[in-house]
Amino acid sequence: VDYKDPESGSLFSSLIIPIGITVVEIVLFILIYPLYCSYYHLDISQYEIMSDKIQEDVHIVVISDLHDMHCKIKNQIIQKIKELSPDMILCVGDMIDDTSKDDTSILSFYQSLSSIAPVYISSGNHEMTYEEDHSPIDYQKANVKLLENKSEIIELKGNIIELGGMYDYAFDTYYGTIEKEKID
Repeated sequence: VDYKDPESGSLFSSLIIPIGITVVEIVLFILIYPLYCSYYHLDISQYEIMSDKIQEDVHIVVISDLHDMHCKIKNQIIQKIKELSPDMILCVGDMIDDTSKDDTSILSFYQSLSSIAPVYISSGNHEMTYEEDHSPIDYQKANVKLLENKSEIIELKGNIIELGGMYDYAFDTYYGTIEKEKID
């Protein structure tokens, strides 16, 4: 089989260029497909935690890494959470994106969640960097509770539960305000 380009006689243009284009297409697909899935796909994992300290079952929904302006399925998420009928919703960081122009969309999302169950929030790095360039997010406007480097004791279905919120950079010297103790 002759793979040479009939015009130039070059093996490069007739075989290498099509292979190179195919490789570039495959690499682009591998890079873009996960991004597409993160915008349009909802992952749900269910866990059952047993404890003698829990008197009655408590159903908790935990949400993270919504990245507000990139998420295209907020209404589907809200509907699924309604179907799950949680007793409490925990939003554990990166619900807004640091490049969001404002907090209108995420506050609307929080408001929808708070109509389903009590909502507690802890910040992630995107909330931290968003607030460096914008005014602080007004969580009270959406009827949700921010737990920023503090805890709160609540009663839920006859159970006493202590919730704490700490962003993941709490021990970082740039963002953090909590000093890590040396344990020998």
